[in-house]
Amino acid sequence: MGYKKEIVDYRTICAISSRLRINIIILLKDRPMTVTELSRELNIAKSTVHDNISILIDTDIVSRSDDGHKWVYHELTPEGEYLIRYYEIV
Repeated sequence: MGYKKEIVDYRTICAISSRLRINIIILLKDRPMTVTELSRELNIAKSTVHDNISILIDTDIVSRSDDGHKWVYHELTPEGEYLIRYYEIV
């Protein structure tokens, strides 16, 4: 039986090993959000969201969209979208 071998690096596995980071990814699946919005949705401190979103940014799962406006939005990168689609993170 044949299968397609997918490679996920160690840093990515570590990044998605946290239930909180998985929840952030799930929320970002629908639309870009600010740290404040994520904090409100998850009912946790903004500093905690910021720390965890930084890990997702470092592993290219999430990106920052800072277009010079007042708010900075975070969204899934193509790699993050691929993780959602391929591995069906729920």
